[in-house]
Amino acid sequence: MIELFDSIGRRVPLGKTLGTGGEGTVYEVDDIGLDVVAKVYHESLSNEKQAKLRGMAKGCDESLKRIAAWPFEILQETKGGAICGFLMPKLLGFEPIHHLYSPAHRKQRYPDKDWEFLVSTARNTAAAFETIHLHGHVIGDVNPNLVFFAADSIVRLIDCDSFQVDVNDKLYLCEVGVPHFTPPELQQYLSFRGISRTRNHDNFGLALLVFHILLMGRHPFSGVFGDSGFIPIEKSIEKYHYTFGLNAARSGIAPPPHSVTPAILPKSLADLFERAFGMQGSQHDSRPTAREWMSELDLLKTQIVTCTHDPSHKYYGGLLECPWCMQEQRSGIYFFLSFEASTSAIAGFNIEQVWEQIMAVESPGPAPGTDTFDISVTPRQLPSELTGFFGLLKPWKIAAEKLRRKEALEIAKRRLRILKKEWEDNAGDAGFHSKIEELSSFRLEYQRLANQMAIERQKLQQNLRETQLQRFLGNFFLDNQYIPGLGSAQKASLASFGIETAADINRYNILRLRRLGERIANDLVEWRTGLEQQFVFDPALGVVPADIAVVSKRFAKRRKQIEDELLSGPERLKILRDQALQNRTHMLPIIRSVTQQMAQAEADLSLMA
Repeated sequence: MIELFDSIGRRVPLGKTLGTGGEGTVYEVDDIGLDVVAKVYHESLSNEKQAKLRGMAKGCDESLKRIAAWPFEILQETKGGAICGFLMPKLLGFEPIHHLYSPAHRKQRYPDKDWEFLVSTARNTAAAFETIHLHGHVIGDVNPNLVFFAADSIVRLIDCDSFQVDVNDKLYLCEVGVPHFTPPELQQYLSFRGISRTRNHDNFGLALLVFHILLMGRHPFSGVFGDSGFIPIEKSIEKYHYTFGLNAARSGIAPPPHSVTPAILPKSLADLFERAFGMQGSQHDSRPTAREWMSELDLLKTQIVTCTHDPSHKYYGGLLECPWCMQEQRSGIYFFLSFEASTSAIAGFNIEQVWEQIMAVESPGPAPGTDTFDISVTPRQLPSELTGFFGLLKPWKIAAEKLRRKEALEIAKRRLRILKKEWEDNAGDAGFHSKIEELSSFRLEYQRLANQMAIERQKLQQNLRETQLQRFLGNFFLDNQYIPGLGSAQKASLASFGIETAADINRYNILRLRRLGERIANDLVEWRTGLEQQFVFDPALGVVPADIAVVSKRFAKRRKQIEDELLSGPERLKILRDQALQNRTHMLPIIRSVTQQMAQAEADLSLMA
């Protein structure tokens, strides 16, 4: 058993190896505590690194331990010797945050985590950044592997020994970073050696993480850029090409197809992304702080509602419709796959009885005619000023008067045409019968649902081999795969286009992949092909319950939607009928008045024929 020593010379026996990375190895230290681990470096540390770790350990407090794997005690090979590692809190039950915000990962590993959970996790991520900043430190290397989350949405930060820390007014820099999380003003640097980071730089990375968490793993700087297709994310960041921004369309920039956009968020929250990713954000401390994110996300948590059609759908209550239902209907993409019995049919629903109630609502009937008014008018005599001496008419004044009377007639005719069109639209029964036709189509669809669901289940059996293959390929994630020329930034861009696993590399996406480069596209297709060759079809497995549950859930949700529409049908028809009758009462006097005006204008003009 390897033994090390802490800062006061106590022995620290290392236990089982938990993991090994590029810098060092992590061990259990059960003699000290089950919630503590040791990190021991592979190589000797510089004097500066030792001083940094010693300062971090001395400056550690409970607030740092709660949000980070922060060094709270140094380790030495000999008593009083050189520092070779440190003790830190153990992350028990925590997983990388990108396993949560990645739709493919989440659907496999955490199908019970809904959007409310994501909002809470985003809020806690901001709280962790806030704690680091309050201690005078800067993270520096913000990246997807920095944040880990637990089942209660609590987060922890790791790799804290790489942070930029301030110890007794001495700054120990963070000299690493990843391009697709680097703010625009730092994109020019090939290395971060000697570069002092700021909280405003961290706030760019924090905004990226919040965007990822709330908006299904999309990268805010990945999109479609006119005819050029893909632009490297780091280049897009450098040019402030926020593809979801208010002014993006003017520059020919668009989000990837089927993206979830900031439109699902409160405007105040969407505005924070505009500040974080716009050019103004690079100014001194101009990006939203961790405290601002916490405040807005805390408010959002109080505004979340549950979809009436699918309780696994949680969303901002200021929206008129559930964005997740809309996404499923428009693109067939399911971001949340909880299979709770949440979309069951309405108890006691009988479609024939409901239809009888719909048909029992009396129609307002067609709009009555408006050409039967009993109107009597007397032409207005010509004004006396039209005649001169000896009763002679003045031609120039006669022409002006005739023109005035013609214009009065045209105005009256125009008003009457508009009113009659409004009369047909609002006082007739067209809207009533249009609603009947809509309800009738719902009724027909409802009657066919059971048969359609049977057909879909039969297709599952017929496509069993392809379904098994897709599930097999879906277990191989791009972020875990080494493909020459495909770095983390390119993988983030692909994820923004819904390409996360080998199963996503299909004919539809190959043209999109080729925009990354012919070689990369060919390498990805070759990777998928190689995996396909490893696949072994097993017909004995049959259709898995999860696939049946997806079909059942989709049809159950649609059934409930139709039931809601049909049940509300009688009341909506009554409203349409009553509105038509009220419009008749309101509009008829107006039409009569304008008809009288037109008749008067016609009579007045007739004197000048």
